[in-house]
Amino acid sequence: MSDTNYIFAVTRIRGKENQLLTEGFMHQLVEAKDVSEVVRLLRDKGWDTGGTGDPAKILEDERAKTWDFLREILKEDIHKLDVFLYAQDYMNLKSAVKAQKLKHPYEGIYGPDGTIPVSKIVSAVEKKQFETLPGDFGKLAADALDTFLHTGDGQLSDVMIDRAALDSIYAAGKKSGSDFLKQYAEITVASADLKVALRAAHTGKNRDFYEKALAECKSLDKATLIKAAEQGPDALADYLSMTDYAGGVDAFRTSMSAFERWCDNLLIEKMRPQKYNPFGLDPVAAYVLARENEIKSVRIVLLGKENGLPASFIEERVREMYA
Repeated sequence: MSDTNYIFAVTRIRGKENQLLTEGFMHQLVEAKDVSEVVRLLRDKGWDTGGTGDPAKILEDERAKTWDFLREILKEDIHKLDVFLYAQDYMNLKSAVKAQKLKHPYEGIYGPDGTIPVSKIVSAVEKKQFETLPGDFGKLAADALDTFLHTGDGQLSDVMIDRAALDSIYAAGKKSGSDFLKQYAEITVASADLKVALRAAHTGKNRDFYEKALAECKSLDKATLIKAAEQGPDALADYLSMTDYAGGVDAFRTSMSAFERWCDNLLIEKMRPQKYNPFGLDPVAAYVLARENEIKSVRIVLLGKENGLPASFIEERVREMYA
């Protein structure tokens, strides 16, 4: 589909953008007295809260609604947004691998379908029919399961899968032909690397762990990142201050949750120019991120209310809105 052929899709997106949650509305949710009031506010805003008002179901339905809409306007070009779904494929693979040691896998162990149906991943792992999975994903599934069954080390198999997920996102961004999706992939991989490095620096991981866990990306030098992480969190923060992510140093020094919020907000900042772009896939991709971002923020609010956390604590974790 050419840029001009996306005009219809972008026009439809502009209408949907008017329904996105605003900063003011998110503040209302944060200040709500309990989960039921949050659900009522969402219902008034047009979210389908269902008969039960179950928070998990509300979020799942909103995400499904977004992708149904995208399939409607993009049709056969929907695969161009697969980069946003790859992470779910790999999360489901991690669950399928670990489920092989569970006598009774618990309900909810798998997330919504990514690009590969959950049933296909589960069946391939259970029956060891890895050839039914696409290309490198099938080989990864075989290697991860073998590692887990022979070592019993769930973290080691997780590291393999997480690294492969980042590599796939990065490759998809580069191949997309979209400057915006390239930027999305770059920031996604770099922020994931920095978060992994920070956790590992606090727990004293060795160089072998860093080599296996950290993905390559243009905006970070992997060798320098590893060297800094081996020296500890302070050295890691010093390295961060010399990169494109220097603006996140204070958040990085504060806490993992503060830095995660900063990374998400950086993506929102980078995608805002797409509000004024009338052509191409990029405004559609920006809308996907906007929806994922607000669903994540609503999840934070709901979890906070369920656990009786103060509004100030929740407010610090809610992401900036695209609207």
